[in-house]
Amino acid sequence: MTYEVTVGGPITMSTGDESDARMEQFFDNAVEADGTYFEAGEPPLPPVTTLIKCPECGADRDLTARGTWESPAEITCSAGHCWTPDLGVLPTGRTLMQELLVRVGIDDPDRAA
Repeated sequence: MTYEVTVGGPITMSTGDESDARMEQFFDNAVEADGTYFEAGEPPLPPVTTLIKCPECGADRDLTARGTWESPAEITCSAGHCWTPDLGVLPTGRTLMQELLVRVGIDDPDRAA
């Protein structure tokens, strides 16, 4: 089934991966220059996010995503430019299209059966 999701505001996706968690763990266990450990640990690293915007006109609002649960999202801006962002699999284990569908309340149709 092909879905179409219109998003009025900006689409921001967390694109961090497991290496961020490993880096955070490294800092939590890091040794100070004088040989002592950070007592409270370093603050968590900020999440890595990507703002989805049109590569031609820079529009980041009023975007429409079209695709199936299994296909990549084809994004169209309000000026009619189409593109497919290459984000791969997000930290949630889902693709951009799957993440947008989940955000509007549509979960994996195959698992619902």
